[in-house]
Amino acid sequence: MNALGTAALAGAEYTERAARRYLDLAEANADKFIGPMPVETFLNTFLRIPPGTEFPIPTKAFGFPKGPTKKRTAGKRRLASQKVDEKDPILGKEKKFRSQSITMYCKGHVPEDSDDSMHWELAEMIIEVKRHDEDIVIAAPEDTPEGAGASTADRAAVPATELADSFVPGVTIVPATCDADLIETRKGVYVCGQLIAYAEQHFAHQFRTFVFSVLIFGSQVRLFRWDRSGVVYTEPSSWRTTHHLLDFPWRFNRLPDQARGFDTTITPYTGSLADEVFAAIAGRGIHLTLPSDREKTLHEILVCDGTGDPQGRRYLAPDAQWHNPALFGRATYGYISYELTSDNIVYIKDCWRVDFPEKTKEGDVYRRLHQEEVPNIPVFDRDWDVCGRNDGQPHKTRTQEFLSPQERDRDSIIPHVHYRMVLRTVGKPLTVRDAIVGHDVAFRRAKILHRDISANNILLSVPGGRGLLIDWDLSISVEHEPLGPQQHHRTGTWQFLSINRLMRPQASPHTLVDDLGSFFWVLLYNVVRYQNIQQIDDEVFRKTFSEVFNAHSNADGWRIGGAGKLQFLRGGHFPEKALRPALCKPLRQLIKALRATFAAFHLFTEDFTVEPEPATDELLVPPPMALLTDKLEERQASREKED
Repeated sequence: MNALGTAALAGAEYTERAARRYLDLAEANADKFIGPMPVETFLNTFLRIPPGTEFPIPTKAFGFPKGPTKKRTAGKRRLASQKVDEKDPILGKEKKFRSQSITMYCKGHVPEDSDDSMHWELAEMIIEVKRHDEDIVIAAPEDTPEGAGASTADRAAVPATELADSFVPGVTIVPATCDADLIETRKGVYVCGQLIAYAEQHFAHQFRTFVFSVLIFGSQVRLFRWDRSGVVYTEPSSWRTTHHLLDFPWRFNRLPDQARGFDTTITPYTGSLADEVFAAIAGRGIHLTLPSDREKTLHEILVCDGTGDPQGRRYLAPDAQWHNPALFGRATYGYISYELTSDNIVYIKDCWRVDFPEKTKEGDVYRRLHQEEVPNIPVFDRDWDVCGRNDGQPHKTRTQEFLSPQERDRDSIIPHVHYRMVLRTVGKPLTVRDAIVGHDVAFRRAKILHRDISANNILLSVPGGRGLLIDWDLSISVEHEPLGPQQHHRTGTWQFLSINRLMRPQASPHTLVDDLGSFFWVLLYNVVRYQNIQQIDDEVFRKTFSEVFNAHSNADGWRIGGAGKLQFLRGGHFPEKALRPALCKPLRQLIKALRATFAAFHLFTEDFTVEPEPATDELLVPPPMALLTDKLEERQASREKED
């Protein structure tokens, strides 16, 4: 195959992968969409302009350019178009159509590239241009609410004032494409996933609190506002007969940085300390993972103190070394940082914590743990609900504000507040034993249950080599809070959740046994993933690994799993004979003993579909009462020895 043919094949494979990803994103996040909101309500809610400012109404209709728009001036910001997909596998192969993304850049930051590629790190806003039949689809055709089949033209003809008066937050009106055949509906779901992917990239490449985007399909336009809780979208509006497509960028162009969604508490560092900062980090034995073009890039991060110090402290940090790429949720980023006032190397955790009144801040949890002298945890320094530098208002999500009264308990839209915390202990993965000791003391002395045991939350301190258990932001006090199923949502990382939490998330409360189970799954995950298990075919290994740690299904609106883990405990997955050649004797004996211990807890657990291997002379599951009695006696003897 020649080079041109190879490139064409690679392009086809890329678009197929993108198509699958867009459809997956749309399916997974359909319940994050709130709307449709009338355009006037959207503009007056999210893009307020000073009183008395007049919008220059044009005297005649305008047309959208047919070809690529090359850096057209728009006030302080400029527009440029990027070619995205051609002959897409879902958006149709019968016509040669090139979808375009029009990107708004700030003057002075317009890329000069000639390849029309997307520059996410500079983009102010994305305007996606589609054909007339490529509107978003939020619900499947069989779920279309009564009256939702009204055409977009009919809805666009309703006066904006009437729409604003009749707007009910949280009620999803399905676009007209739901009345079309499956291919048309699939197009809409695809477009929905594509917009999610673009918003995800926007957040990943910039320090953002929220993002605006625009979808133009044919002669219609929708506006979107994305934050860490969800997305608010508008009714379709005709850009030929209304001024909304002019009004929106005109307002956007006059907003300050913070009102356009930028986090102004993190700024690019342009000083002369870069070499000193990177040398100090390397001197602590910390290896940074950075792309070659970002090896000298630093950010200046502000962290105030919730108990005082309104000026805050400033830190210099390279790009985040740990992050969660998901668009919605806590969006945790971890920075190895240099403290300007003390020359110390610290760890800054930047996330969007769940904003429930009864939820304890992670910083307060650390204060309690230190008060009770819990070992093997990081040294806490300060924390802060991040506020804007100009208005002093906390960074909070707003999507949840537009849920209807009947949907206030909708657990897919959770309020979040921007949170930043500094730890004076820096670590690297992974040591389990010390983390278990810290967890045990925290539970017995401080009465705190972690509830988010995962591989990323167990570190090795640098220097010192001591195991650390971090990320206590999902922990609860078992002294004051009941361990009942009334919690708002399931906590933890899917791959390491216990079988009970996977199989019965709503009915089963999170207990100490669940955390201990998570420690075991962390150990097994890393042992199986990084050992050379030659007794299992590669394809079978990947399938088995996925069934144990990733498999899931949906039941009554809940994502459930755990059958693969249950099969492992009973010998159906990764049997001992397959693990024996790959593991040293102490590790093999540890896995065997822990497998038997946790199997005893699930002797009567249902949903087991794969028969275990035939019994051998060595019992895989020992008598449960004898096993538990032995373990309790060993633990009691250990405590008495400590005392």
